[in-house]
Amino acid sequence: METDFVRAYHEQIIINLHREHVAWMHNVVHIDTFERECSEVQWEQEPPPGSWCALYYATMSAGFYYMTRDIEQRHNIDDALSLAKFFYRKALNSLQEIDFMANPSLHALQAVCMFVPCGYAFGDTGRMITLLSSACCIAQLMQLHNLEEQSPGEQTAEYIMQHEIKKRVWAFLVIQDSYLVSFKHTYSIQLNHSQTPPPLNCCESLDDLVVSGQFKALPASQPTQTSYMLLQLKLTNLKRDLFDEISCCANISPEQQFNMVLKTDEKMMSLRRDLPSWMKSESLPTQAPIFVQSQWRTFRISYAHMIMSIHRTFFCLSFSDKKYCYSRMACLSASHMLLKTYLDTVGCGLVESWTIPANLLSSCIFLSLNLFLSGCNDGFDPHVSKSHFEDRETILQALQQIETSGPFNQMVKRGSIVIRRLLETKHEERSLGVSFTSDEITALVREVENTMQEDDSETMGIFNLTFDEFLDFSVNS
Repeated sequence: METDFVRAYHEQIIINLHREHVAWMHNVVHIDTFERECSEVQWEQEPPPGSWCALYYATMSAGFYYMTRDIEQRHNIDDALSLAKFFYRKALNSLQEIDFMANPSLHALQAVCMFVPCGYAFGDTGRMITLLSSACCIAQLMQLHNLEEQSPGEQTAEYIMQHEIKKRVWAFLVIQDSYLVSFKHTYSIQLNHSQTPPPLNCCESLDDLVVSGQFKALPASQPTQTSYMLLQLKLTNLKRDLFDEISCCANISPEQQFNMVLKTDEKMMSLRRDLPSWMKSESLPTQAPIFVQSQWRTFRISYAHMIMSIHRTFFCLSFSDKKYCYSRMACLSASHMLLKTYLDTVGCGLVESWTIPANLLSSCIFLSLNLFLSGCNDGFDPHVSKSHFEDRETILQALQQIETSGPFNQMVKRGSIVIRRLLETKHEERSLGVSFTSDEITALVREVENTMQEDDSETMGIFNLTFDEFLDFSVNS
């Protein structure tokens, strides 16, 4: 195990990995500036501030977490996962040592944003939700929700980029906070109380950031490290708006809620039509830089998952009430699109975004439940039988790929067990249109928890992330 600081050789590997493959995922650190700061640190003579140490350890943890086997072998790194866990704990300890909630700093917020994927993957979900909630409050205490579009002071490239980083940190927290709508049916940030505009689409090179004394913003048609964040902001805000609209109505009927869902579906289609041309490519743009290919892949998967998230409440209802069939078709179509995008791009040398496993498992759950509940498995219609067989094979293929090719993730282990259990269940044991009961859901997930506890002591608590999908599939949903 390495000491408190990574050897310069490994440090540079991690920085390069972030620059090429990872920085667009978090977008809360300017990598060139971070690299310069690393070169200036004299760890043994004069240790850097604790908040910067937390960011440093978090950046190293995320880098080792995303490191593929090819990169490990190329640089003779024995166990990147152990190093990722080691530096994750170092980052947590650094935040505790500086009492970051009493001493707010941008570096501490960046650290939390940086290691969120690691925390979720390592099963530290409760801590991540708590830390993100704290980070939202700290960011507002630091007035990150009331920033101007451009820096009001100096117009040097360094000053402008620092201002953009603050806006990106706020945008990251807004996106993460929006996920709570799906997982916890609440959120912390009131966007109508925030005046901070989205980050600007700009290049990362400080030399090209200011031209003739003027800041140079780029059109959306030109992909940058920030492109995915800007699109994801629009996507998650649609789900947040739908949640607000439904929550404001007392005693809302299913029909009224369904109409709201359909309106949001139309907004999703409008967003799709307005996507920049490089994002509309039918296949992976292999001639584009790696980070552009990764953003293309991940946003398509995120878009498909958002369709499922918007319609999922009416998915199972559609089996017994045909007026909701559009939601079922939307969920199944999005599931197929998501799995095709994933399987078509496996092996293309792209580092997997941390959101992909949850999105992938969600699509497998929808397809599995369709096989389970459709009541058309008697072989009478050969086309239906073929479709169901193909869906089953696609699910198993996707599970095998995510289990072996992606970074370590506790959720993948438990999700795979649940989905395989669904596929093993005899379809004819359940009548057409009869959905899962809450007791059945609980029993199934507890079975998974018990299985995982036998295999690994680092298990997550019951009902988390993807398993929220199951909670909507109860009789009273």
